[in-house]
Amino acid sequence: MQIMEGAETFLLEGNNGKAVLLLHGYTGTTAEMRPLGNHLHSLGYTVLCPRLPGHGTSVEDLNETVASQWVAAAKLGYAILAKQYSKIYVAGLSMGGLLAIVIAATEKVERAAFLAT
Repeated sequence: MQIMEGAETFLLEGNNGKAVLLLHGYTGTTAEMRPLGNHLHSLGYTVLCPRLPGHGTSVEDLNETVASQWVAAAKLGYAILAKQYSKIYVAGLSMGGLLAIVIAATEKVERAAFLAT
């Protein structure tokens, strides 16, 4: 499986003790969240944006994935941040917004933002 350039998971380490989980949209990639991630990072936040299963590779890979895999990836992203941060924010774009709703409803988050959900 080859990941498209710019579609990789990204983690930007911040210095304010707070973290943001960013979730991209259906058929999108982490690249669509990079400008927001860079801005939040410039404000001191640690930012994690995981590449959702089936995304950023091929149409065939996307056809082989199901919603529960995307939810699991979002929950894993939250768990990674929760190991180090007590203040976690979540934001998602489009389908990523739906995943952010799931995270906000099931995990301890400070605030949540749902963009074009």
